[in-house]
Amino acid sequence: MRKRFGDAFEATDLEDVLARQSIGHLVLVGAQTDACIRSTAHGALPEATTSPWSATHAPRKT
Repeated sequence: MRKRFGDAFEATDLEDVLARQSIGHLVLVGAQTDACIRSTAHGALPEATTSPWSATHAPRKT
């Protein structure tokens, strides 16, 4: 999936993809926790209360 914004939920069909595949948990990982990972985690928060899946943010180990 291609994305144009830091938040992977913004202007993508990620929520629909997760729902169609009955994905119950989402673990976010990436190279820059303070950028796209944070944006996606924040974008998932409103969806977590209305969707059958939840978002989990795992901080990067250094």
